[in-house]
Amino acid sequence: MAKTWPMLPSCDVNSALEYIALLAIGLYILFYGSVFEASYPKEIVDLYVHPWWRILIVSLVALGSWWCPRIGLISALAVFLYLNDMDILTNPFLG
Repeated sequence: MAKTWPMLPSCDVNSALEYIALLAIGLYILFYGSVFEASYPKEIVDLYVHPWWRILIVSLVALGSWWCPRIGLISALAVFLYLNDMDILTNPFLG
């Protein structure tokens, strides 16, 4: 029988880790990504100027997608919101 999406949870450690990761990323999106006025932690803002940081977080999205497609989708949304917010915050209202 072919797997359908969304897959139902099973009772193994991998599924538990997937749901913990989904919950953590989902909470991150709720606290930081969904409201523009919410301030990011200073450390994350300071790291944005380094190209290796942006490559690292995009690589983490790729690894998350390889592990579980749901984690890849939600982490891609979180990274998109972060990179978009940082771009707006570092270059506000340019012509």
